[in-house]
Amino acid sequence: MILIGFLLVRYSCIAIGDNWGRKQKKDEIKDSVIQSLDKDVARDYDNGQSMQNALTVLSELSDECHIFTNLNITTNTETCKYGMVVVSPSSVTVVDVRSNSGLLFGDLSEQNLYPWEHQTPKTHKEKKKEKNAPENKMPNPVKAMGAQVHKLAHYLKEQRIPALVQGCVLFADEKLQLHVTDHNGLGKNCPLFLINDPALLDYVHSAARSALSPTMIQQIVAALKEENHG
Repeated sequence: MILIGFLLVRYSCIAIGDNWGRKQKKDEIKDSVIQSLDKDVARDYDNGQSMQNALTVLSELSDECHIFTNLNITTNTETCKYGMVVVSPSSVTVVDVRSNSGLLFGDLSEQNLYPWEHQTPKTHKEKKKEKNAPENKMPNPVKAMGAQVHKLAHYLKEQRIPALVQGCVLFADEKLQLHVTDHNGLGKNCPLFLINDPALLDYVHSAARSALSPTMIQQIVAALKEENHG
C-alpha cells in the first residue's frame, strides 16, 4: 500500500492504512487533500482540486512508492519548496502540479509560456506577437525544474544517498489545451504531462528502471520526513 505523506505547513503526516482497498485509498486521498489544503497552501501550490487530481492519478502507482506533498528542503542556507515528490524504486521524482486552464502555448526554450483563456490558438499567437498583455504569461516551469532537481539531489547527497532525481510538470486540469513546442529538446529532461496521460506513471516508476534498493528508499523517506519535522 502506498504510504502518502502530506507534509503541510505544520509538517503533519497522514498515512494510508495497509488494509484499505484501492477505491477506499482514492476516496481517502480526495478527502484528505480537501480538508488539509488551507487557502495559503492552495495559493502556494496551485489549488486543492489540482492536487487532488494529481494524487488520485498517482494512487495507481505500486505499493513500493511514497508520495510527499508540500516539502521544504534546506541546503546550506537556502530553502526550496516542493509541491510534490514521489519516491519509487526507479527514482525520486519532483512533480510540479499546475492548475492552468484554457489554453497554454509557447516554446520550452523561452523564459515564459503564455496562458490565454477563452481564446483560439491563432488568437493566442497574435496576442503573443503584439506583447500587449504582459500579465498573461507564466515563468517556464521546465526551466525552473532544473534548479529544483539539482537542489534535491544535492540535499540527498549531503545525506550520503546517491539517488537519481528527475522532474516533470503535470497539468492537472482535464480541460487544458496544451500547444507547446520543444525546439531545443528541453522536454527530454523535464517532460510535460496532461492529467490523463498514461505515460506519467511509467515515467515516475518504470519497471525497467529499478535504480533504488528497498534500503535506499527507506533512507530517502526517512530523510524527507526528518527534514520536514525538524
